[in-house]
Amino acid sequence: MKGILPPQRLCSSPILAMEQWVHYFEQGYLVYPNLLSSHEIEHGLMAMERLLTKSHELSSLHKGQIGIRIKEQGAMFILDTSKEGHLKKMHRICGCGSMEKDLLKLSRHPLLLNIFNDLLLADEAEQLICQFHAKEPNDGVDFKPHRDITHRRKYDPNFRDVNDFGSYVIAVMVFQETSIKNGGLMLIPKSHQWQNAQDDVAPEFDILGHPGHYCPELTPGSVLFMHPNLIHGSSINHSKHSRSSLLSGMSCVGANSGEYPGDCTNKILSLKSIL
Repeated sequence: MKGILPPQRLCSSPILAMEQWVHYFEQGYLVYPNLLSSHEIEHGLMAMERLLTKSHELSSLHKGQIGIRIKEQGAMFILDTSKEGHLKKMHRICGCGSMEKDLLKLSRHPLLLNIFNDLLLADEAEQLICQFHAKEPNDGVDFKPHRDITHRRKYDPNFRDVNDFGSYVIAVMVFQETSIKNGGLMLIPKSHQWQNAQDDVAPEFDILGHPGHYCPELTPGSVLFMHPNLIHGSSINHSKHSRSSLLSGMSCVGANSGEYPGDCTNKILSLKSIL
């Protein structure tokens, strides 16, 4: 990474204020409020409910499996099931937009693409992630502290930082109130600038024990953007309320050469959206 801040912005009609753009590169993350309308949130939640129903149906056909990967209508379900055929954990659904076109459309929302244009410093991007995450009360789903660059290298050991500023941005689109109480994200601001910012996070790393940790409280329709080298994770949902989110991840063209699960991924998209 050449310095903290790129020399200039590429987006010709940015919706981000200059201080928001600077905040992303300096802190490693950005919260953009109210990107989605109430109508979009409603349709997104209905699509997610259908995916959860399908997860239960698939669990009854794959009893007693841990981390099973099931391809269904172009999407990849990653589930834990009980020996009786009940859903224990829905870890994630990769390429969820292959089954639910409303989610695919939201993952390519014009406002979202505009912000990707601004943060990736590119007019085009390859969509690597269109992924549904859900945490039901006490379902045991958590995500250990990690950097997304680790997962990029998992799918593509030759992943390259072609723009010198990460070449990848993940957007977490929020559909229900999210906080640490229901398993919301925890992150370490500026950890993308650490000397070891390309390294895997040690298994014993304690986000909450770090003095600089931050747990954003997000409202439905908000989007959290993160740098690929930022340390983040989430704990189990111990509340009485569900937490659903849609992840959209874009890389600069030429950074990735790996194949991602889901029929709607590995697509080159124009980021020059008309607003």
